[in-house]
Amino acid sequence: MTKTAATTLHPPKALLLPELLTLIAGHLDAPDLLQCAQVCHAWNRLLIPYLWRTIDDSRFQWPTILQHHDSALPPGGKDKDWIFALFAKFGHHIRHLHTRWKVLLNAAGSAHGCTNLQTFAIYDVTNSRTSDEAAEDARLWTTSPHDNSRSAVNRARAGAIGPLLSPDFEGVFRPAAVRLRSVPQQEQDWITHQRYWLLVRQNPGLRVLRTHWSLFQLSEFHSIGFFYDTLALLPNLRDIDNQIFHVDFNQLLERVPNLQHYTAASMFMGNALLNNTYHSLQTLKMPGRILAETFFGLLNYLPGLNYFCFGCFEGAADLNVSQILTNGPSHLKGLRFLDRRTGDDEQMPMLVLPWLPHLIEYSTVRLTMTAATTLARFCPKLEVFRQGYNGDTTHSEARMITDDNTVGLLLGTCPNLKVIDAPHHRITADYMLRCEWVCQGLESLRCQLIGFSRLDKAEEELYQQVHGADPDLADYSDQHDDHQALLDKALLCKLQHIQVYKQLSLMTQLRILDLGYEARNIYLSTRTTFHRTLRYVHNPVHINAFRNAHLAIQGGDGYIDYGGPHLGTMKLTLNSDLDRLETLSNLEVFGFEGVDHRIGKQELEWMAISWPKLKVMRGLQEDTLPRVLPDKAKSELRAFMCLLRPDVKHEGAVPDLED
Repeated sequence: MTKTAATTLHPPKALLLPELLTLIAGHLDAPDLLQCAQVCHAWNRLLIPYLWRTIDDSRFQWPTILQHHDSALPPGGKDKDWIFALFAKFGHHIRHLHTRWKVLLNAAGSAHGCTNLQTFAIYDVTNSRTSDEAAEDARLWTTSPHDNSRSAVNRARAGAIGPLLSPDFEGVFRPAAVRLRSVPQQEQDWITHQRYWLLVRQNPGLRVLRTHWSLFQLSEFHSIGFFYDTLALLPNLRDIDNQIFHVDFNQLLERVPNLQHYTAASMFMGNALLNNTYHSLQTLKMPGRILAETFFGLLNYLPGLNYFCFGCFEGAADLNVSQILTNGPSHLKGLRFLDRRTGDDEQMPMLVLPWLPHLIEYSTVRLTMTAATTLARFCPKLEVFRQGYNGDTTHSEARMITDDNTVGLLLGTCPNLKVIDAPHHRITADYMLRCEWVCQGLESLRCQLIGFSRLDKAEEELYQQVHGADPDLADYSDQHDDHQALLDKALLCKLQHIQVYKQLSLMTQLRILDLGYEARNIYLSTRTTFHRTLRYVHNPVHINAFRNAHLAIQGGDGYIDYGGPHLGTMKLTLNSDLDRLETLSNLEVFGFEGVDHRIGKQELEWMAISWPKLKVMRGLQEDTLPRVLPDKAKSELRAFMCLLRPDVKHEGAVPDLED
């Protein structure tokens, strides 16, 4: 026997130490764990529980397996029976189950050993289709509505049902509408929905439970009492994401008194609101509007609440808050508004924020000057401001209107500030010259810096003709010139850049500096206008004439003009003092989308050396907008940066869409 073979059959004792293996296993993904489990019997025995600890059917090979498991020749023979056999054999190892596929839900529900779940999260189970199911759906959608009993009336009638899997389900479920489901599908969905609740009820160790409205597409739920009774069977439950039921908050907290985190699709508060004090709840997320009185009532009865997220306030009211908050100011640390119209009521910040002295994070779609001033005055611990909705573009036709310099006020008055994530909010250059930032620990800055006295192209050409130099190299001492206004504008631009760079250079803890955002109109307003107008043009000659005229406006070759960078933004060039930012040695993300930056190869060489921790650059990424005019210069700069720093990714900022 060779030495290698002997080692494989009898691994060194150090490799058999269970403590060492389990310590490593906690840091490995499923593919690596699978390979390790195949090394020897000892490793297999120790690592199999870790391999099956978390099942997320959106990761690794699961999507491919599930999409083709019902085909005639599933890849690797991994069909429905294979899936069910796996759960029957290894289901008792699963602690965290995240599923979007009904077949996985059925497999877990059929495996009676799957009783050790700590996390059970279900997502849209009606949106996951195998290849065969997708083909059948396409066929049904193209079938005449009156063929095969597919009329609207027949699709709306109650579907077929099957047996009840437990006596506890008596009177709980009702058949859902037929829609485009076959009778076998309807009967199977009836069983699948029950298996979900069986799984919930047979896992008393559950700590996290996530429901989803798509369950009601399988069969309807008739008894809210059953929901409360089910929750009462789970003494360890700490986190609920309820996307289905309208619950009475009093009832919910009575049944789950140790609940720490609750996310609601909707909530019925009732006239009495809360009757008792509940100390465990730390996070509350709910849609819709609430009265200011309800808000303070919740804070009073939930003294442990750290994070509160809801739509917005329902009007303003004159309240004696001290009579509602009987224990004094709240200890709430995070407040987030979901409604995009939040910020229209100027009175609400003055009513609410003085009672939140411990607030650390504040999130709203539009920060007004009143709110910023109130935060600075009454919330001295503020560390984070996040713009609640980033949208897709900052183009003038589509951008979210914000008040200028509101985040600048926070930067100049909140010493503990660490994060400004507000890509639609703007700070003017003149404001930055007047306001000194006090937040030396700032780690992330995402906003727009505008109002710089930039020369346009014609002025730049004239300046170079007269002075024979780059405007960034203007000499302050040269004050005698026939083109004094032009020189003054160039000197002001240089002064603004020097002062702003000086301000930014003091933020030595910055990891994210994003000075721009997608500035083009990605809603394609020009193309939309073209199609809308075309509807009213019927003569073919006129249609062709209009189309040709439209394409001529767009460049004559079918490209769409989405707009250029914002006016009055910064020059990010070495001549404009960019090298002052060499102090930002911790910078990981640098963004300049929508900025008229004038970055060249010289600047990229400087960034590659001066920012050794840089991981992401936003501004040179490949365009994905349809029919956009190719930008050769940007492509060349991206290729050059890839040569200098292949480790740096080029990508755009991803819109922060609401959950």
